[in-house]
Amino acid sequence: MTTNKELALTWFQALVSGDAETAVSLIHDDFRYFLTGTMPASGWWDKDGFFASAQMFSGVLAGPITMRIGDVTAEDDRVWFEAESEAPLASGGTYANTYVIAVRVRDGKIVEMKEFSDSLHVFEAIDAPEVRGPRKPRQSPLTTVTASVQGATAGADLP
Repeated sequence: MTTNKELALTWFQALVSGDAETAVSLIHDDFRYFLTGTMPASGWWDKDGFFASAQMFSGVLAGPITMRIGDVTAEDDRVWFEAESEAPLASGGTYANTYVIAVRVRDGKIVEMKEFSDSLHVFEAIDAPEVRGPRKPRQSPLTTVTASVQGATAGADLP
């Protein structure tokens, strides 16, 4: 039996390496995607929106992308991992971002992906309408709220 961690990493490997058949086969019909920030491409997207975003991104690269995976944590239906990317851009320069990616699994398929990355780097590196167009209102990545903490900041009293 494949673990959720193995499934998430297999899917991500297929996505990055260009194995569209495997990547698509591991996406749940109810898949949704979240990208941080206020760019036109930010916020929640369905499966078709995710595919369009991936196609736009691949079009701005001048060569292969390298994704280095850091720590990976899996609990219940959730898998979180750190990553960093490096790729040459068609416009010159290098795309080099850092990520925390949260994946949720349902019925043996990826049903949700949240991508937390440096959106300022995306904006500075990629000249595309999906990035540089009109700002969108910031959307929340939270699917559940497990607690709410409020109070004065401790910053002023820290050593």
